[in-house]
Amino acid sequence: MIVNFIKGIFIGLALVVPGLSASTFAVVTGLYDKLIFAANGLRKEFKKSMVFLLPIGLGAAIGILASVGAIVDIMERFTLQSYSFFIGLVIGSIPVIYGKIKPGIKVKPYYIIAVVGFAIIVSLGFIVPSEEVVAIPVIDSVGDFISVLTAGIISAFMLAVPGVSGALILILLGQFGTVYGAVGDFAAAIFMLIRGQDGAMYQLLGSGAIVITFFIGALIGLAAAAKIIGFIIERHEVKVYFAVMGLVLGAIITLFNFGIADKFTEFSSTLLLNILLLIVFAALGFVCTKLMSKR
Repeated sequence: MIVNFIKGIFIGLALVVPGLSASTFAVVTGLYDKLIFAANGLRKEFKKSMVFLLPIGLGAAIGILASVGAIVDIMERFTLQSYSFFIGLVIGSIPVIYGKIKPGIKVKPYYIIAVVGFAIIVSLGFIVPSEEVVAIPVIDSVGDFISVLTAGIISAFMLAVPGVSGALILILLGQFGTVYGAVGDFAAAIFMLIRGQDGAMYQLLGSGAIVITFFIGALIGLAAAAKIIGFIIERHEVKVYFAVMGLVLGAIITLFNFGIADKFTEFSSTLLLNILLLIVFAALGFVCTKLMSKR
């Protein structure tokens, strides 16, 4: 449970940072198919599923709260090192995925599935919203409620697909500022309430309404995704992991595009240093994945 809690923190970190995929990190930590089947088994084996899901969920919550504050600040200050580390984590998951696709390694049509998955994720990574969208400060209309609920359903559904960044989906839906602004305000309101500061309850209720609405939508989206993907995995596991291989390889390109590409646009005195940092931190991430896979 402690190990799964730590893995959940990694998944939570990936939920917040644009370009990172929580499902890819679920693959990295060896939890992807287990999470899908545990979510599907909540009705039939509630206690067993909850014992598995609870520490991961708690870890993810800690990861999200950390990301809203300290982790985002670290990534802004040390972007190259952070994204290089994440790339290393993802590369470390490739041997695990290879073990899943090995039975179909000689079936050539399966490679088309991987190529399609790769192309989809790479294309998605280059999509940039055309304009800034104003965040919703409080839910004060049916339209606001539907917008936040729909964002939760769509982003959570897409979240179940390895390589797809939930944060990027929220940016494309125009709800990134709304959701993560509300999470930050909610956490701040709790501390304000503990200290007895004025306006804490008003902020807690306003931001809490957004968080709860999004959470309800996310539960609906994840439940639907778990059913569909679980159904497919049970019948076509090798094909699914060929797709996952393509998605994960595409995620490496997306991560490079988001956090590293601008460091290699022109030759300069720091170019060699940037290459060295990329190699060192990617290697560190790779080692971390190998250590996690052993546990």
